[in-house]
Amino acid sequence: MWRRYDCCLAMAKILISFLGTGRVDGKDKSKRRYEPTTYKLGEYSGDYTFMAKMLAEKECVDTVFLIGTRHSMWEEVYYSFSEKNVDEEKLWEIAKDCDAANSKTSLDFPYKTEIEKAVSNPELRILMVHYGINEQEIKENIEIVLGIVEHLRDNDEIIVDITHSFRSIPLIIMNLLFYLRTLRNPKVTISHIYYGMLEVTRELGYTPVVDLKSALEITDWTLGAYSFHQFGISDQICGLVTDKEVSSSLERFSSLLSLNFLEPLEKEAQRLSGLKNHKYDSLLESMTVKPVVEDFVKTFGGEKVHYAFQYKLAKWQFDKFNFLASMTTLLEATVTYACEVNGLDWRDYDSRNYCKEMLRKGRGEKGVVLDQDLLAVYNAINGKRNNLVHQNATSKNPSYEVYVKAIKDNLKVFGRLVKARGV
Repeated sequence: MWRRYDCCLAMAKILISFLGTGRVDGKDKSKRRYEPTTYKLGEYSGDYTFMAKMLAEKECVDTVFLIGTRHSMWEEVYYSFSEKNVDEEKLWEIAKDCDAANSKTSLDFPYKTEIEKAVSNPELRILMVHYGINEQEIKENIEIVLGIVEHLRDNDEIIVDITHSFRSIPLIIMNLLFYLRTLRNPKVTISHIYYGMLEVTRELGYTPVVDLKSALEITDWTLGAYSFHQFGISDQICGLVTDKEVSSSLERFSSLLSLNFLEPLEKEAQRLSGLKNHKYDSLLESMTVKPVVEDFVKTFGGEKVHYAFQYKLAKWQFDKFNFLASMTTLLEATVTYACEVNGLDWRDYDSRNYCKEMLRKGRGEKGVVLDQDLLAVYNAINGKRNNLVHQNATSKNPSYEVYVKAIKDNLKVFGRLVKARGV
């Protein structure tokens, strides 16, 4: 049973570790072995044959998931974790079975349940995987390892040990961690990713244990950059940026974009260009923020007329599947266009209402020039947008494809108007 005091609130400490094949004993060629070493983790040190045992004790874990092949040293697990209940004859049977196994041996390990039951503290779960020597085996290994998620619950703490990891399994584990950090389902904490540096044991006289958790920060930055670049959502990247000026600028731009607040958004898009030459606190921060900012500046910046900015924004929103915002922006762009080409202040409330009225009527007044294509775009989009915004139940509601096609077609028409003006 899982060690939980409350199924909703209590946290279980879970160690995910790997089991290798060790090496042949130099004195007794018939035995495989893990050499004892002194593991040092911070102020803690202890003599163990393999890391999982040390971490299980040091971290006081509730459950250990051990991942290995049929050829891995399961006899070592049986011996180390059940020291007081070791059956010497059973130990020999397990060692013989594992030593004889190879890449073609079935994953049905006959001693799996027996070893798990022999270990009472912590709870032990054995995951048997293939060698991963072809695509099919790798796919099956992915399914096996990702199955760990089914045993996790909210508030669990995950500790990963990659000391004895092998082949493609560490990559799968890292993707499992990315999944847990990205989707947060279940909502677990990844507290440590430990690696015992056995390669420097002879030099130092002990095995230092390092925590590689900081490597996951790259994932956080990647997700933050992706959310901001693709959708203009800045909350995650703002939580990572150390400079308050940069964070505030990104947050303002994101908020204005979300509100579709066109005039201040256009100004904020111009201000973003100042972040391109900003001195960032780290290379990772610079490599993440600068390209995203430069892309937004390239997409929206440098327009001489406001309707061209609004057209670009509407097109960007369409490409990001934000169709309603795209319709709204395109509709406003037609009004801005009518104002600007006729020398009216596009920001003036009365001027915009005046142009809207003429666009609805389908003709200009008092010397106001309205392009026929502009009239067609406005009237094609206006009714459909109103249906969506007001959820007009009395009107006929065509399929969503009709709305999407209308936006796409009219963006092309309006784009030709913008291009014809030499913008």
